[in-house]
Amino acid sequence: MVKSITEKERIIEIDIIRGIAILGIFFVNFPEMIIAPLQMVKYSGLDAFIRLLYNLLIQTKFYTIFSFLFGLGFYIFMSRAESRGDKMYKLFFRRLFFLFIFGFVHFAFLWHGDILNMYALVGVWLLLFYSRKPKTILIWAVVLLVIAVIFNGFIYLGPVLSEFLDEALVQEGLTHYNPLQGWMQKVAYRISLFSDRSITSAIGYTPEILSMFLFGLYVGKIKFFNRLEEFTPRIKKAQIVSLILSFVLFIPMVNLYLNSTDYQLQSAYFFVWLSGKTMAVFYISTILLLNRKEKCQKMLKPFSYVGKMALTNYIGQTIFTAVIFSILFKNTAIIPLWLSVLYCPLFYVIQVKFSKWWLSNHSMGPLEWVWRYATYFKKDYKLGKSN
Repeated sequence: MVKSITEKERIIEIDIIRGIAILGIFFVNFPEMIIAPLQMVKYSGLDAFIRLLYNLLIQTKFYTIFSFLFGLGFYIFMSRAESRGDKMYKLFFRRLFFLFIFGFVHFAFLWHGDILNMYALVGVWLLLFYSRKPKTILIWAVVLLVIAVIFNGFIYLGPVLSEFLDEALVQEGLTHYNPLQGWMQKVAYRISLFSDRSITSAIGYTPEILSMFLFGLYVGKIKFFNRLEEFTPRIKKAQIVSLILSFVLFIPMVNLYLNSTDYQLQSAYFFVWLSGKTMAVFYISTILLLNRKEKCQKMLKPFSYVGKMALTNYIGQTIFTAVIFSILFKNTAIIPLWLSVLYCPLFYVIQVKFSKWWLSNHSMGPLEWVWRYATYFKKDYKLGKSN
């Protein structure tokens, strides 16, 4: 029987970071899953200011953290499988396969913005790096990140996007939208898009996502989270440097907001994207430093409950949000962006309460159990009480 990770074996800082990332991703996903597929939507008034805050503090920041944690999770999975004498490469490939299935179901039946299938496709590359030395992994991570910066700079700062923005494709948003109206037609359309969208996204995002995966793998290799005391001075320096760099990258975003009557999501997107990397470092380092203080530990612990059930909570956010708003609003395209500032934290508090209750009776979340069961194919593996 394959045993689940006990509470003593878990590193709570990782669960806290993952739980906070789930909240950040929820904020980012809410507009596209409810208001409309955004693409080139313009914002004005209060929504323009909220969009600016999104770009400064949330957009691109938390999928970066989640990607980093995926690479770290890969190391933890592989090292534990290796210590048990399991066929670790076979198991991880199977784990990726079922993650891809989760992603397909989420994409086809719920919404087009799923990231799980892309993680599954890009995650295959990690199998080439597990046995490499930490220094080699770090070099590859840096090189791939540089490639991603150049690629995104060409896309978002070059003439291609400028010409695209000059076209009539910049829109105020759909006049009518509802996630559940015409649901079967939406499902059929998304299924028809799936293969092309997944392959295109995997190719375009591979340098960026894989670099984050490798940073996570590197951190796992050097036992960073087991040596936090030793690394504290470096964490403090990383926090300061990343915040300074982030403020520099904020300047074009704020300048655009101050000089625009209609604020566009994509207009300063290169700086939004790049600040996602610097702010991710700032958020992670800040969480690690705060968690060293006893009072802050109590404040941060609720995030760990959501983090332990990340897959369940991630997909649960989509299901319940789509249903709730489809029932309350016949036309969800009229929902203002500022509503997310009220709704997302409120729903997240419910997820914290549910996750805490569930984990008091079970060793893992329901979808985590399905994923684990599918990975190991163990008939005697049960969703038992937590340790």
